[in-house]
Amino acid sequence: MKNNTIIEEEINIIKTAVNEYYDLKEKEVLSKDRHRNVMEGRRLICYILRHDLGMKFQNIAKCLNLNHSSVIYHCKTLQGYLDNKDSKAIKDYNFVISSLNADNTTIDLVKNIKDIDKDLKRLTQKKDRLIMLLNKKQNI
Repeated sequence: MKNNTIIEEEINIIKTAVNEYYDLKEKEVLSKDRHRNVMEGRRLICYILRHDLGMKFQNIAKCLNLNHSSVIYHCKTLQGYLDNKDSKAIKDYNFVISSLNADNTTIDLVKNIKDIDKDLKRLTQKKDRLIMLLNKKQNI
């Protein structure tokens, strides 16, 4: 089971890093403001939460007061910029990611927690199968 406190803390760290980079206030990112720097910041937050943390679109939408389809749009848009080697998008993404990693490898920490969760689920399933097979064998 994921530690929601750690996940929320990582989300806040990412939002803060992006807000500082674009010189935004959190209420601007959560608003319906469509100024370029606000949209770019919102887009980058969505992309990092989805691409680097693997969050679900619905959960990202809740964090940013958006519709999940808007989150999908932001992620696809930034992915398109990165795929097309847009220098500004690449520079923005790399700068924020490097600042996050310099802080204390926040994204790596969350990925490690997710990997541990997957391993724990897999081991629990194996244990349950072994118990079931053992019970069948004892009944024979």
